Amino acid sequence: MFKLKDKELLKVFGSIAGATLLLVLSLLFLEAQNKQFERSLINSFARENEYIVGQVIDEIARNAKSEEDVLSIVRFAPSTGTRYWMLFTESRVLFEKNEDTTAIISGKNFDELENFYLRQGGSGVSGLIQLLRNGSSFSAVAMKDVWVGNEIISADYIEIDGHRYCIASGVQQNYLFSAADIGERSMILRILVIALGSVLILSVALLSIANRKKTLAIRNAKNDLIEKNLFIQRELGSQRGRPADTVGSVTDPGTGLYSLDFHEALMMKLARKHVGPIGMIVVRITNFHELSAEKDVVFVQEQIARTAAIVASHASETDICARLCANEFAITKLRSTEKLTIQSAKKLFGTLCDTNHDLKYSAGFAFRDGESSVDEVTEAAIASLKPL
Repeated sequence: MFKLKDKELLKVFGSIAGATLLLVLSLLFLEAQNKQFERSLINSFARENEYIVGQVIDEIARNAKSEEDVLSIVRFAPSTGTRYWMLFTESRVLFEKNEDTTAIISGKNFDELENFYLRQGGSGVSGLIQLLRNGSSFSAVAMKDVWVGNEIISADYIEIDGHRYCIASGVQQNYLFSAADIGERSMILRILVIALGSVLILSVALLSIANRKKTLAIRNAKNDLIEKNLFIQRELGSQRGRPADTVGSVTDPGTGLYSLDFHEALMMKLARKHVGPIGMIVVRITNFHELSAEKDVVFVQEQIARTAAIVASHASETDICARLCANEFAITKLRSTEKLTIQSAKKLFGTLCDTNHDLKYSAGFAFRDGESSVDEVTEAAIASLKPL
């Protein structure tokens, strides 16, 4: 059963969550762009609708002398299956859409008209009625009938024979969106974004899980290796007549790094198992003997401990850090790469040069693949030592 403390598992969940969040943000952005395009399309069509209403207004201004003339022009104004006309006075309805609809609502005042639209499942009709009452030209989106859906309504006013009339034209919004293929385009874009997002999430999940398995495998391999070498160290300790299970037999008491005996046992085990590839970084304090002669023991031990701490800080949890002798330290990088070994060595060397000016160092590194022996890597790393 997984534990929340498993950092690698948390990284997997974090990566998947990040990819999912990116997908959600992409969908939200797509929806926002669709809404913006819809608003732009509605505004563009509203301007065209206002122009058509203006043409009818011009015809009324030229030819109408009475209310009957106005009603006749509006009744026979150009219309389609989606466009229709409406005619209002300042207080009541004279005409809407066709003779059947007009027979139902003709003569209704604005309050009665609002209630009629609401009974048909209308939405936003209060704002529409208020615009009609205001008496100024407008374009608005409203739903007067739930079965018809939203309509784009444009209206303008004209005064004939001392009476003010409102001429309005309505077009179904669904027709406009259908003509522009908005629904189809939005669906294609959504499918595309979801498909790409799903591939991204799956890829991130697989890569994260693979990385987690690799890290856990390396960690388990290292733990298994340490356990086996503890047994070897106990055998070495028994042969030399000293306690086998003391901490000092595994770690160096002055630095906390692995001891020389333990490091040698590890290298022997690695050589027999042909573990590779292996990288090794070696650091040597070159002025150790001069310091020992000039400074007190406490000062020298402090400098050694600082150097050991710097070396350990540049090692990963799968690396093996050891003190090879009084003035020499090594990092053994298991299952490493040449690039990683070089990067780690350069960072370590730079830190040593910048942080401890009382000591002088020589340092080197080597990398060998699985076909080379551990002894060859160690010899190559020591042979590459150069002053920093």
